[in-house]
Amino acid sequence: MTTPLPAASGVELFGVPLEFVLFALTLLGVATLHHRTLEVALTGLVTIALYKVAFTGFHEGSGFAGFAGHLGAEWVVLANLFGC
Repeated sequence: MTTPLPAASGVELFGVPLEFVLFALTLLGVATLHHRTLEVALTGLVTIALYKVAFTGFHEGSGFAGFAGHLGAEWVVLANLFGC
């Protein structure tokens, strides 16, 4: 059994991790650009996912393997979100 690698510490702005700032900007974009909600939300999702893959990693590991492991660990939540 492999042990998960610790996630690297990423960039922080005033002590707040950058992924939280990106998420807040996504929410602000959804609120202000409500006529383009899907596009803003998907852009935020892709931006945060790419940042995590490239710089900080996941609890399951780093890079795309860590991303795949994370999706595998969260498959129930994703199935519920997509209505399966």
